[in-house]
Amino acid sequence: PSYLPPRVFRAAESGEPIVATPALLASMAGRTLFEVATGVAPKAGGYNDMQRLAKAPVTPKVGAVIAALANENHRTCLAALETLLAARRR
Repeated sequence: PSYLPPRVFRAAESGEPIVATPALLASMAGRTLFEVATGVAPKAGGYNDMQRLAKAPVTPKVGAVIAALANENHRTCLAALETLLAARRR
């Protein structure tokens, strides 16, 4: 449950089913990458502390993609990867 986005976690607490969509999986991947980057596990129903991510030993571009994934700003993991690849070319 800690890797579910807060809105999905709260909806599940209310009895709504969890549907594994590409967007949900992308957000869960972002929450996992947040933990890898910061060493801090996400809390069930809680938001990630993006200040910790800003201090993590990752490049700003990678941090931005992790934050976007964790905050449900990518519809798929592939979209996040494409964003990262585009940033790398700049």
